[in-house]
Amino acid sequence: MATLRRQANARLWGIGVALPGPLGDTELSFVGPTALEGWKDLSILDQLQEATGLPLFHSVDSVAGALGETLYGVARHLDNFFYLHLSMGLGGSLIVGRNTYRGADGNATEIGHVPVVPGGTPCYCGNQGCLERYLSLHSLAEALGLDDGQIHTTDLLDRLDDAGDLPLQQWCEQASQRLRDAICMIENMLDPQTIVIGGSAPQKLVQRLVDLAQPLHRSVRGRPAPQWPRVMISQREEDCSLLGAAVLPIHELLSPRLEGLQKDDLEELQTAELLGHRPSVGGRRV
Repeated sequence: MATLRRQANARLWGIGVALPGPLGDTELSFVGPTALEGWKDLSILDQLQEATGLPLFHSVDSVAGALGETLYGVARHLDNFFYLHLSMGLGGSLIVGRNTYRGADGNATEIGHVPVVPGGTPCYCGNQGCLERYLSLHSLAEALGLDDGQIHTTDLLDRLDDAGDLPLQQWCEQASQRLRDAICMIENMLDPQTIVIGGSAPQKLVQRLVDLAQPLHRSVRGRPAPQWPRVMISQREEDCSLLGAAVLPIHELLSPRLEGLQKDDLEELQTAELLGHRPSVGGRRV
C-alpha cells in the first residue's frame, strides 16, 4: 500500500473487495465450495481497512461482475439486464437503471440456491436439487472426478472438442437444460433486456452450454427479432468481477441512491424543482 501511494498519480478512493455470496448472517453464508476456508464472518475486512487506512467497500462477486459488465463489458449500453455469474458456484445480479438491486440484506437474486429438480442432488445449503448443483464449475469438477482447483488447470477446452469424452459431454447436456430452465425463469420473473453470462467459466464452455440450450423455452422475452439477444456472453470472463471490485469505492460514493433520500427530502426536492431551484438534500447540494 505504501508503494501504491507513492506511485499513484491520482486520488486513492478506497479498496474494493468482491466475495462469494451470500454474505451476512444467513443459513447459506460460508457454506459449500465457494466459501473461503476457515471464514465465519467478514471481520478480516475490518482488519484490512485498519491496516491500510483506506475506506473499504465489498460486495458479492456477482454484483461486482455485473458492475464490471455495465462499465466495461457487453452491457455498456444496457439499462436493465440480468447478470448470471457462472463460476465455482452460480450467482446472479439484477441491474435496474444501471444500478444493482440488492434486496433487503444485499443478497438478492441468489439464483444458485433455487431448487429446480424435485428430490434432486443434495445441496450443501440443506436443500435438494438446487440449480448450482447442476450448473457450476464445482458440479463439472464432480462430474469429471477432479478437485475444484484442477478445473482451471486441466485441458478442459481441448476436451470440449472430443465427442468421445462422455463425462464432459454428458455434463454439458444436463447443465445446458438447467441453463435453459434458468433463462426462462429469469425472463418471466424479471423481464430484463437480456441475460449476460459471465464469471470464471471459460467462454468456450459457456458458448457450448448456450448452444445446447437452444431452442430456448418460450417466455415474455421470446418475441420475434428482439432489439437485444436473449443471451449475451461476457467477453472478459473473470476480469469483470475484478474491474467491478476495483471501482466499488467510486461507485458506492458517487452513484445516486434514491432510497437514501428521506420522504421529506424528496418532497422538498420535487417542490424546488418545480420552482426552478436546486436545494440541498440531507445537507448535500443536489
